[in-house]
Amino acid sequence: MAAVTPDVNAEDQKVEISYLENKVETSEKTVNRVIKYILPDGSTKEELQKVTFTYEKIINLWTGEVISEG
Repeated sequence: MAAVTPDVNAEDQKVEISYLENKVETSEKTVNRVIKYILPDGSTKEELQKVTFTYEKIINLWTGEVISEG
């Protein structure tokens, strides 16, 4: 479409704009932690804990920009 500079004498124009819907991606992040216990007898014990978070990212398909994440 050609650029148009409107002025007082210009005729009304109808402009249609098409756009792509935003892309929604589901992502996961796993977080690990190790808890180290020191027991009364001096021995140690380790416990691994894992948590996986699932979240959505909304991405603008024209720019690739992440609009929302969470």
